[in-house]
Amino acid sequence: MSAEECHEFHQKERGWSGIGYNYFIEKNGSIIEGRGQHVGAHAYGYNRTSIGICMTGDFDKEIPTTEQWSSLFWLSSFMLKLYHLQPDRVLGHRELEGVQKSCPGRLIEMDEVRKQLMEYMQ
Repeated sequence: MSAEECHEFHQKERGWSGIGYNYFIEKNGSIIEGRGQHVGAHAYGYNRTSIGICMTGDFDKEIPTTEQWSSLFWLSSFMLKLYHLQPDRVLGHRELEGVQKSCPGRLIEMDEVRKQLMEYMQ
């Protein structure tokens, strides 16, 4: 699902004002601003204290593109520096209490993502 399709889904199916994510990364690495620095609607109970970044794809079945990884590390690094946080604060949706989803996908190992993000930031 693209950022535009997600925006339409969140409006039409969920009845929200628009896309719930703060940022969306397309397969070509393009970063689309959703709600930006405003409160998102991406993780119930965590929206006011987090930034939601979504990438196009089903990562239970495929891995993100090289361009998506590059954009994810750049954007995450920027946000962590902006808010004076460390990579251990980056969580996958499935790591949040009460979440029954596989997000960001079974093929993404979050400990490895945090490790690579730390290396990227150094």
